[in-house]
Amino acid sequence: MRPTTCRYCKYQFHIKEDIKLQWKEDLLKCPDCGILYCVLPKTERDLRLLQDKFIATRDEKIVKEIYVILYSYTKSLFLKSFSNITTDTVVIEYYVKNAISYFIEQYYVDNNFKIKSSFGAFLLFKLKQAIFQKSEHLSEFSLDYQLEDGNYSQFEDSKGYFDAAEKECDAYILINHIKKLLIKIGDYSDSPFENYMRELGLSLHLHKGERHADSLYRLYNKEGKLIYMYTLDVLRSELWKTADLV
Repeated sequence: MRPTTCRYCKYQFHIKEDIKLQWKEDLLKCPDCGILYCVLPKTERDLRLLQDKFIATRDEKIVKEIYVILYSYTKSLFLKSFSNITTDTVVIEYYVKNAISYFIEQYYVDNNFKIKSSFGAFLLFKLKQAIFQKSEHLSEFSLDYQLEDGNYSQFEDSKGYFDAAEKECDAYILINHIKKLLIKIGDYSDSPFENYMRELGLSLHLHKGERHADSLYRLYNKEGKLIYMYTLDVLRSELWKTADLV
């Protein structure tokens, strides 16, 4: 059996099968230097230690530290695994921030949530969720119909297919415009964590109502609330511009 090597002091040792589970419960402690999570790369180890602290204390300051590490880690994972999808830095930023939001949200919706294997693997899953989530697709409709003799006749849009396509196109353009606005407004946040709180507040507001968003900001001393309210004002203004007024 190959020995296990501590990444930090390079000490090699064997863990017997009958105590391997206990060793994991002891946080993968090196028997020589005593460092915890000794077999993990630095990024994974740092995240494990911060996760343990957060689960024990629920201190929001620790979430800020986790966010900073997750940001660089997630961006690196995107460039390694999904660079064929886009090279647009704004779009990459959007996917990365969404993936991190989905990730951190797990700690708040499930008090028992804990990464026990690999942060990287779970981040890849969240990146896929951010990239491939259900979205609107543009439909293509032809207004010409080819007859058997090879000639073309103008298609009569009796069922309103073209109207439907036009509305779908408008919705697609609007959605992308709103996405870009949300990213741009995020640039005015004082910190990545404030921007995360803004996005989380917006998500709660849109999916569960304003009261849920208010409860979040009361819990976290209103951090991110001002820019959240500003974002809502911008969204209202943009949606009002596109409303069909009779």
